[in-house]
Amino acid sequence: MSECPKVTVFMPVYNGMRFLASSIDSILQQTFRDFEFLIIDDGSTDGSADYLENLSDPRIRVIRQAENLGIRRTYNNGLSQSKGTYIAIMDQDDLSIPTRLERQFEFMESHPDVGLCGTQITLFGDRPAASWVRYFSQDDLKIALLFENPVCHPSVMLRARVLREHGLEYPDYPFAEEYALWFRIAAHSKISNLADTLLQYRTHPNQVSRRRSETQSASARRTVKEQLLALGVAHSARDLVTHSLLGSAFVPVPGYRGLMRKWADRLLAANGLSSVYPPQAFESQLRERVAEAIYRTERQLAQLTAFQRLKWRIVAAFQYLLAP
Repeated sequence: MSECPKVTVFMPVYNGMRFLASSIDSILQQTFRDFEFLIIDDGSTDGSADYLENLSDPRIRVIRQAENLGIRRTYNNGLSQSKGTYIAIMDQDDLSIPTRLERQFEFMESHPDVGLCGTQITLFGDRPAASWVRYFSQDDLKIALLFENPVCHPSVMLRARVLREHGLEYPDYPFAEEYALWFRIAAHSKISNLADTLLQYRTHPNQVSRRRSETQSASARRTVKEQLLALGVAHSARDLVTHSLLGSAFVPVPGYRGLMRKWADRLLAANGLSSVYPPQAFESQLRERVAEAIYRTERQLAQLTAFQRLKWRIVAAFQYLLAP
């Protein structure tokens, strides 16, 4: 390993013994060779620390945090300790395809205006499902950030210079830190997803998205609010509920078809004044989201019993109509 590797692969670890060996092996078997593998153990108590200390590959650099500092502080420690021109994020339970680093490095080298590059993924584990990664052009990704996190965190390669020049790190948005960071990166550089499937994303019961979903959702809403304000859109709690339908939410909202169309028109009008997003791409994605949300809501309602649909409408009256 060189003193200044082209890539730092950063993996935070906390009690990850169950899948740790296979995840580490998937990095060590990469076709791209000029990387350091920075692994920070965040006070594990399950034997992970001992396992890491016994690894002998010279590319591996292990840092042991004596106490559990939490994921945000560990990620930011990893960013500050990285030596590479690029920083590839890797989770302790996922698998990188052997050509992942090679493909992302080549892309970043040939696109110097890109500060973040994710990839397509496949899901496996206890809940295999279709990938949620569906936007790949830089314009579509910037727009998609307004509604959801369109980039899979452990598939990402970051340009270290963009982070350092603009003082960027994972902000204090519990369990949605990366979503907030992507928005900040997008303010200073382009972001991309490769259509190549280069990461296998493991699903299991201990995932944050399943254990801390309410806190994660609250943090994601903060990022959405920031982006709406940057677009010049004042919004109420009701507006945010409507907005969430254009992401992937299934929320009891009366008159949801008309509300979504009116909200989309408000967003289009605001963008016409602020020009935050490319106008044609913004309108196209908005119209697609409205159509998808209507279809998704109607399909899910059709699967409910008559009693459940009635309950849905009653909940709508209290949760939505009484919102400020």
